[in-house]
Amino acid sequence: MSSDLALSTDVVINVLKKLEVEGAMPDYFVLLQPTSPLRQSWHVKEAVEAFMSSNCKSCISVTEAEYSPYKMMKLEDEQLKPLFGIENLHAPRQLLPKLYRQNGAIYISSCRDFLEYGTFFIQPVYPYVMQLEESVDIDNFIDIIVAEYYLKTCIHHVKNCEKKS
Repeated sequence: MSSDLALSTDVVINVLKKLEVEGAMPDYFVLLQPTSPLRQSWHVKEAVEAFMSSNCKSCISVTEAEYSPYKMMKLEDEQLKPLFGIENLHAPRQLLPKLYRQNGAIYISSCRDFLEYGTFFIQPVYPYVMQLEESVDIDNFIDIIVAEYYLKTCIHHVKNCEKKS
């Protein structure tokens, strides 16, 4: 199940079905993708505790989006078209909604719900918000360089880890 096109959802479904057949399926699972090297153990602990005390059906770690999609355009018939209306292209970013993107670090869900819906996004979703510099998700060579930079130079990660332990 490992290839460039393999989906994490397929892997989780496969594992959960095997556990179900064996009579060993837990109530919940936490998916920690190896492409998130800056996630710390205290992030996982905080996310699990917050999710378990919420009334949500899933938890996805996120970080604030670096760029607002309200300012984005698409190519259509060889012309640029605003994705969300021309008025947003000129709006000050401070007036646009604060948006978040998945960072790939932590996913939590009930095993039964995940098997029923087949997605990590089972509403209502608890957002575990992480800082941008903790949210590198390695998908390409540039991401590796950025992760190495943070690992080598960002002393605050060590301090945060010590504080949260």
